Amino acid sequence: MKNQERITIIEKSSQQVGPGVFYSTIVVITSFLPVFLLTGIEGKLFHPLAWTKTFILIIDAFLAITLAPVLISFFLKGKLKPESANPVTRTLEKIYSPILKWCLHWRKTVLSINIIALIIGMVMMLRMGSEFMPPLDEGSILFMPVTLPDVSNSEVKRILQVQDKIIKSVPEVENVLGKAGRANTATDNSPISMIETIILLKPKTDWRSGITKDDIINELNAKLQIPGVDNGFTQPIINR
Repeated sequence: MKNQERITIIEKSSQQVGPGVFYSTIVVITSFLPVFLLTGIEGKLFHPLAWTKTFILIIDAFLAITLAPVLISFFLKGKLKPESANPVTRTLEKIYSPILKWCLHWRKTVLSINIIALIIGMVMMLRMGSEFMPPLDEGSILFMPVTLPDVSNSEVKRILQVQDKIIKSVPEVENVLGKAGRANTATDNSPISMIETIILLKPKTDWRSGITKDDIINELNAKLQIPGVDNGFTQPIINR
């Protein structure tokens, strides 16, 4: 086969296969679009995955219709064996051919099965909970109290020390680390009236019998009732 004839065949084959490969890749990209609608922790966890996967698939679709035919023209030379000579292809054809014939023969049955499966899936979806993922238990608590805006540095320091001492008195608390105001960075705009305290908890095996994390937070909130201070509890990863 002459070189020009081979290139012509590759060109025609690429025109036949290229659109299918391209549009199938676009369908996969579209399936990832709902991930971009996630917010909160879910968005922070899965947005990088969705962006990476989308960019890879876009590049893949572009290369499939541009670079792949060029590489084929360079490396696919000599006498080519038919696909039936490949044992993997033969095995897949033996499996797929009878299934395809059965589906085409019993078209109404196949269509009915798919409609029933779709209805069952919709019913199951309506019965499922709306929460995308359960709350993460980091084994720690972020205590974020806020005091009066015109509070002095010395008063905030006193409040922070009192709070740390009270928090450490709870048996389930391992370590306490608190700060008032902002760190020495341009990205932290916390005022001096905002306190952030990370509470590291002991392993659950060392907790009092029957106590839960919510019980610990309620106990801390009850003990940390200081005039002029509004308490707030969350987890470090949720606040970031």
